[in-house]
Amino acid sequence: MFDVCSLIKRVCPHCTHVTDYTKPLKEIQKEYCGMITGGDTTTKQLKECWLKMTTHQKTKHRKTT
Repeated sequence: MFDVCSLIKRVCPHCTHVTDYTKPLKEIQKEYCGMITGGDTTTKQLKECWLKMTTHQKTKHRKTT
């Protein structure tokens, strides 16, 4: 928590980064948003910050993930 979010380019209290060590020679770092509900919580598919999205945009995102 309290990491730099790639969407807003500043520190966000809901953003976190997790390093996946499942592959032996590769580190894969994923970014998650703690505010996203009802679907994929990674930020890679978001076009803008979840907190700035309208209700319609949030519903559309939930249905596509």
